[in-house]
Amino acid sequence: MIPEDSQYQVLELIRDKSDLTQREMAQKLGLTLGKTHYSLKALVEAGWIRAERFARSENKSGYIYVLTPTGVAERLSLAARLLARKREEFDKLSLEIRALEGRLDRDGRS
Repeated sequence: MIPEDSQYQVLELIRDKSDLTQREMAQKLGLTLGKTHYSLKALVEAGWIRAERFARSENKSGYIYVLTPTGVAERLSLAARLLARKREEFDKLSLEIRALEGRLDRDGRS
């Protein structure tokens, strides 16, 4: 499966703008087209999104990506886990910053 950060980013993008092409999604997400395709395929297989065909123009068909009820629940669950992880990272970084500031204060006084 794809990393949680990527899962969340894809689900958020689909929630906000479901009619983007894979190429447009890749560009917005900062991913390669192949990674975007792989991510979408994995999320479809997991049942978090579904792809529905629609006519983009007279000559070709495209897909619109829709969050499923499971996808909506997973997006919220991912958001909670990512927020907890980011808070933990922030707390650790804050401790490191305070320790460095303390060293600078001590070394500056010597």
